[in-house]
Amino acid sequence: MVYLQKAGYLESILTQQFADAAPKFRDLAWEADTVFQQGTVIERWREHAHFDEDGGLGNLNDQLNRIGATVVISQFGQSESLEGPESLEAFSKAYSALIQSWLTNGRKVVLLTPNPFETSDNPHLPDLTQHNPVLAKYVEVTKQLARQHQVILVDLFDHPANNLTSNGRHVTPESQETVEKRIADQLGIPSHTPDTFKALREAVVEKHRLWLNYWRPSNWKLLFGDDARRQFTKGPLTLREEWQTLLPLIAKAEERIHSIARRGTDPGHNRPPKEILHGDPQADIEQELAAFTVPEGFKVNLFASEKQGLTSPLNLRWDPSGRMYVTVTTTYPHVFPGDLPDDKIIALEDKNHDGVADAATVFADGLNIPTGIEWGNGGVYAGQNTEILFLKDTDGDGHADERRVLLSGFGDGDSHQTINSFIWSPDGQLYFGHGDGCESRVETPWGTSSLFNAGYYKLRPNRLHLVPFLEAHMGPGNPWGIGFDPWGQSFGVDGAGGVSWLGPAQVSTTHRRRFPRIGDPGGYCGIAYLNGRHLPDHMRGNFLIGDYKANRVGRFSLSDQDSGFELS
Repeated sequence: MVYLQKAGYLESILTQQFADAAPKFRDLAWEADTVFQQGTVIERWREHAHFDEDGGLGNLNDQLNRIGATVVISQFGQSESLEGPESLEAFSKAYSALIQSWLTNGRKVVLLTPNPFETSDNPHLPDLTQHNPVLAKYVEVTKQLARQHQVILVDLFDHPANNLTSNGRHVTPESQETVEKRIADQLGIPSHTPDTFKALREAVVEKHRLWLNYWRPSNWKLLFGDDARRQFTKGPLTLREEWQTLLPLIAKAEERIHSIARRGTDPGHNRPPKEILHGDPQADIEQELAAFTVPEGFKVNLFASEKQGLTSPLNLRWDPSGRMYVTVTTTYPHVFPGDLPDDKIIALEDKNHDGVADAATVFADGLNIPTGIEWGNGGVYAGQNTEILFLKDTDGDGHADERRVLLSGFGDGDSHQTINSFIWSPDGQLYFGHGDGCESRVETPWGTSSLFNAGYYKLRPNRLHLVPFLEAHMGPGNPWGIGFDPWGQSFGVDGAGGVSWLGPAQVSTTHRRRFPRIGDPGGYCGIAYLNGRHLPDHMRGNFLIGDYKANRVGRFSLSDQDSGFELS
């Protein structure tokens, strides 16, 4: 349902069919929703705000009443079926209770069955079709509930289209039109596309984007959570006031939709102008360089700046040919109401090897605060907001023409604690941090991978196998960097804590235990192991660490202590 709404075909078809009634659509779906729990309720501080006087959004029915819902379209059963036939009875009871609660409030209800699982063309993924016999039982329960409650049923399981997915379970963007037209056909609504349909769908997608920024915003923690008393916005308004300005923008976007549906004029998206950040004209580079204190034999020089597009750089990584890839943002701390995020990955090259970048290319744009980046498999993995993307330049022009969402559903309750600090482990897994204020519920071909609060993830990208560990503050509270020594021991740094040894806790567990720090508290961002042959002998084998509170780069070594380590 998350991808269906983002694609916008079904909403556009229904809007076109009922243009005179000017229907409104609101998406309350979250990744990994089940009949037992829905993200729009269980996400921290949504049902009840941290500060009582701030209220909250209430339970699911409260939220449906808030938006004035008269029809509920729901789709459940796929995630639940992966738990096996043992959960069928509980599924039936929970789904029935949901349907009854919707009907009690006088709403119409439409139940969609899941699509069947497919075999992926990726040999590294599990063959999910083995789950179809169990999924069929969940579909049958859904049909029985539709008959019992006398609600509308759309069956996508018994008469499926083929090749809808790439990973076996999620409908690809290219196949959304096929699925959404099939839904419309079963509802008895012609899915013809008039000449205005393209413009209508563009308007629907834009409205939906604004709605998500309102209903599922970044920095939810700073709206209704334990940080709701902080000032965390760009302009003169408070974050709460800024957030509420999205409502008239959504209303304006719906006026545009209904005008197009009635073959009126298209007033356009009416977005604010793009924000352009630049360096301070009073900056004196020579003076800044002279202010550095560096070890003997070292020097610091300016490699690249905002002249190459480096507006608020966040991360950097190198590819095998020596190009530097830097993620930059103008969006942080969150999308300004009505704005379209346009953060970038800039590729920099030092062609004459003088230590200064002399070529800059926008490798990818249209990103939303990319806090993680790593080179691999001929392209770039990027973590942005709720998603992990894979970006690749297939024609050699320096721009990523391939862009795929690998996984989504990562938490963004606090935008400076979203998934970050991507790095390959010695055994080929992609590690990254996940900070306090964020909750992740990610659907994968292996099931749902959840991480509550602060912790870490490790991902095998070819298998889409995602493992959380050290969740709920067992380790660092705001992980902002991971480093590995030659033996594969892993160490993490904390933006508000210290240095932690991550090695003892590489598996998911609910037996939570707070691991002690091995380094003093500080404000750390970034860690790297030093093993370059060009470095002095006394530095090799040490770790570098970014200490942003002290405006310095520190260095430490490790020594054994009992069964672990201590800093020295």
